[in-house]
Amino acid sequence: WTGIQGDAYRVILLKSINPFMTWLKAVQSETEAVKPESLQHLISKEIIDRYMAQLYSKYNGELYVTNGLWPENLSAILAKDAQ
Repeated sequence: WTGIQGDAYRVILLKSINPFMTWLKAVQSETEAVKPESLQHLISKEIIDRYMAQLYSKYNGELYVTNGLWPENLSAILAKDAQ
């Protein structure tokens, strides 16, 4: 909430599970910014709540949802600044 309301250019949600199931990997990976078509999947798996989806709809930055137990995912997202 703070990152989105504060207009951060990137918000990263760390979860203790893999947010994107195998069947969705062709559409989304944990190190890509969330795509609008992925929101319903994240809500249906109770990874994010509907309020986060409402916040996202008003947000202009990048939102990432990744497994916090895999530090390489976070490293890959943070490395995007160096590219």
